[in-house]
Amino acid sequence: MKLRLILVWLLGLMTIQSFATHNRAGEITYEFVSGSTYKIIVTTYTKESSCAADRCELVIDFGDGTQDTVARNNGTSASGTCPPCGCQHCGELIGDDIKKNVYSVNHAFPGPSKYIISVEDPYRNDNINNIPNSLGVAFFISSELVIAPNFLNESPVLTNPPVDNGCVNILYSHNPGAYDPDGDSLVYSLVPSIGAGGAAIQNYVFPHQVAGCTGGTFTIDSKTGTLTWDAPVCQGEYNVAILIEEFRNGTRIGSIRRDMQITINAPCLNLPPMINELSLKCVFAGDTINESISASDPNPGELLTLTATGEPLFLSNSPASFDTISGFSSISGSFEWITNCDHVREADYQTIFKVSDNNNNVSLSDFETFQIRVISPAPENLHSGPQGNSILLTWDQAYCPNIDAYKIYRRIDSLGFSPDSCETGAPAGYFLLTTVPAGATSYLDNNDLIYGQKYCYLIVACFANGAESQASFETCSSLKKEVPIITHVSIHETNQQSGKDSIIWSMPTELDTIQYPGPYKYKVLRKQGFDGADVEIYQTGLKNSIVELDTILEDIDINTSEFAWNYKIEFYYNSNELVGASNEASSVFLSSTPTDNALELNWSEDVPWTNSEYVIYKNLAGAFIAIDTVSASYYTDYDLVNGEEYCYYVKSIGSYSVSGIINPILNRSQIHCGIPVDNIAPCPPDSISILANCFDSESSVIWNNPISIGCADDVVGYNVFFTPIFGGDFNLLGYIPQAEDTFYFHESESIAGCYAVAALDTFLNQSVLSDTVCIDNCPVYELPNVFTPGADGFNDELRPFPYRHVESVDLRIYNRWGERVFKTLDPNILWNGEHEKSGLQVSDGIYYYVCDVFEIRLRGLEKRTIKGYFHVLSN
Repeated sequence: MKLRLILVWLLGLMTIQSFATHNRAGEITYEFVSGSTYKIIVTTYTKESSCAADRCELVIDFGDGTQDTVARNNGTSASGTCPPCGCQHCGELIGDDIKKNVYSVNHAFPGPSKYIISVEDPYRNDNINNIPNSLGVAFFISSELVIAPNFLNESPVLTNPPVDNGCVNILYSHNPGAYDPDGDSLVYSLVPSIGAGGAAIQNYVFPHQVAGCTGGTFTIDSKTGTLTWDAPVCQGEYNVAILIEEFRNGTRIGSIRRDMQITINAPCLNLPPMINELSLKCVFAGDTINESISASDPNPGELLTLTATGEPLFLSNSPASFDTISGFSSISGSFEWITNCDHVREADYQTIFKVSDNNNNVSLSDFETFQIRVISPAPENLHSGPQGNSILLTWDQAYCPNIDAYKIYRRIDSLGFSPDSCETGAPAGYFLLTTVPAGATSYLDNNDLIYGQKYCYLIVACFANGAESQASFETCSSLKKEVPIITHVSIHETNQQSGKDSIIWSMPTELDTIQYPGPYKYKVLRKQGFDGADVEIYQTGLKNSIVELDTILEDIDINTSEFAWNYKIEFYYNSNELVGASNEASSVFLSSTPTDNALELNWSEDVPWTNSEYVIYKNLAGAFIAIDTVSASYYTDYDLVNGEEYCYYVKSIGSYSVSGIINPILNRSQIHCGIPVDNIAPCPPDSISILANCFDSESSVIWNNPISIGCADDVVGYNVFFTPIFGGDFNLLGYIPQAEDTFYFHESESIAGCYAVAALDTFLNQSVLSDTVCIDNCPVYELPNVFTPGADGFNDELRPFPYRHVESVDLRIYNRWGERVFKTLDPNILWNGEHEKSGLQVSDGIYYYVCDVFEIRLRGLEKRTIKGYFHVLSN
């Protein structure tokens, strides 16, 4: 009997132990096949020596309402089965008692949609430190696949197994070695492991938050994916998940959730090796990278192994190379990559280096990510030059033949831009002028060019994947000065009838007089405002020499008070043949908006030069004095007296960007006057409250004067608003003419309602409403327990006791046999005891009633039902 009990105990112990070690880690990836068909790949990592952890097949949920049981299909055994667990495919043994298992199948999805692909196993390892009762918690992994028209995507590929171990008080690190075959950007984050059906695991905490083991930091680099735990406090096993999200052009397009196990051993004397830090490296397509990668170990004589993984090593077109290196204490290897134009893209390439020691106790590791940016060289030999009223750009064909287009950028005047080694695209300060096809090597710019301005250009080569080359060197040019250039449109007299404008222009200085022979003349055209029609107002006499022509005009007898005036100068040769015209230029037009103790000044102009500053002049004691200089086209003058008039004008200061033209260019606006008025409402009263006497239907509303809280200085009264129903529209209830009177008494049949108060200032500007305060009624309605119908004049009718806040009732009175004898909707009742059908007096006795009372409440009429009985005593 004793032997039998021992055997049973041993069998039970074996059963428990057989379930003690299950899934350690895993993820789901996918590859595009065709149409809506994708190859789904499930990879798990289990304990090699545990058959309980071994899965010959898994059930994959495709997220489209279908599932499939998929057999493991890596690691075929020569004998056809895998001892001791008996599966047809054995998986791949990767050392440290870990088996890599791959389950893959092609699946045709219904069509465009988002699919959550998942795999669930009912068991995790037992005694996971950060998952209570972990043996009974399901292991769950998932990935997100988006299928859309004209959109192809493959998931990231994870090249590093999650098998790195650590020691207590020693920094732990791991990197999944992920890369995206489509070149999409990857973002990494730490997320909790999840359980059955993707649900949260109860009482899950991150490894560094386990009770009794808290401390240190547990983080992941969102760009490189390196997980760092600095440093574990307690030994044991921990579970965590890494979420890897894909982004394309800033849009999230998919994700992988890798669940992994971290094993932390007891404190060890071994210290982890280290890889020398690597910084971002930017290279031009066609350059060769030769980078020395070095690692060392603080433990003397430690055998090290240095390996590499990452996208550059797996490229089909000119892949990078790095040979695994082993050695003692300090080792180094050479990373080599011959780049080409097919490698150009927006996202950086990442190569992840891993160094591991071969300590017999616990093997520790370090990771370093080498980020590489492959850039297209800039287009070369960009040149520009004037061609009539346009500027012609030419350049050499781009170095990379696989470009998609060129972007041409422009700005006025030079920025002196010089890109650094990692900078691509055009810098801020240039605007995109146009995009031209990849085969183009010239462009004629005739887009709103202005005589007298220097235009500077950059060109950038663009790729279909969104990448851009470095910007070219800047080239600058300006139109030939073959026409007049206006430099002044300045108001000399402000008047509605006799205003004066002064117009000055510079003569053409680069005219080909052989092509354009004299005699010459100017015509001056003018329009009212900025959108009127051109009207000729003046022309010079014919002159054989351009220098003999006048370049100044005083335009008189115009309304400069109410309008800006816009001018253009036409230039003629050979008596009456047009060479061309200047760009239009207007006067500066000043206006104002009155407000409380201030005037908001605004001005506008339409000029071909660039105004950089404006000087504001104000009439003080009969003389205009400069009060400020600003770069914007607005200004507010404060501390004014409401009702008084203030007058101003603005002087603009500007210039053209080419030499040989007067600089600075100074012009005056008209004189404009404005009167500040108080059009700003005060702030509303606060601390509003209500006192109510329900019995007498009286309410008193109380509030604070806004002046007392410092947000208003001229409150003169209040408007009190009321609505009898909660949420109803407010109506004016009363006006309080004194600022100090912050009390309002309201008496009515019903006190139910809501109040709000608005403050009024000296100009009767009304504030927004205060907070709302509400009060409800206290309805009362009761019936007596006896009445004595008859003709003695005392208690001859059934009436309620004095009631309040009742609109109507629905009263039904019944005799002892349930027959209704009376009904009324009148809350006063006034029943004289007569039967509603016969008209005869009812007999004495007990009568029962049911009464629906419709009470006037804050939220409208509310029904309350009362029931009872009373005695009828006729004698």
